[in-house]
Amino acid sequence: MVVPLLCRQGVTDNVTLLDDYLAEVAISEGGEAAPQKKEEILRMVTFLFQSTQADNCADVLDHSRIVECVGRQSRRRIWLVQSSSHKGGASPYVCLGGHYCSCRNFQEVSKKATSLVLCKHLLAIRLAQAFGKLCVNEVDDGQLYAYMRI
Repeated sequence: MVVPLLCRQGVTDNVTLLDDYLAEVAISEGGEAAPQKKEEILRMVTFLFQSTQADNCADVLDHSRIVECVGRQSRRRIWLVQSSSHKGGASPYVCLGGHYCSCRNFQEVSKKATSLVLCKHLLAIRLAQAFGKLCVNEVDDGQLYAYMRI
């Protein structure tokens, strides 16, 4: 049952609540959320975040490619999310550590925020991991660093 975890003492921000919830689902489901859990997860996202942000995240999940790049030597990780609104030649957004995205929305919102914030790309990464929709590529560290300069 995940409700006690969501109410644990000291947790005050929605990002941490979501991360704890997804971790609990992953443990109970053996890694990847079962189809019936996906609806429950989407309801939780809509509850914790604005419904428009949840809808935008769903659009990213449905129409964009999300790639986790792992450095072969360093084992460092970054995520590349192709823009759902700029198909084709546009550079992907670079996401680091689950708490930074190179998109303009994240830059603007995080300037004003007093707690952790997620843009639709960071939220989509979390859900792609939970739903088993994440493409993982191992790359040389030089390529990993080149991606970070996009």
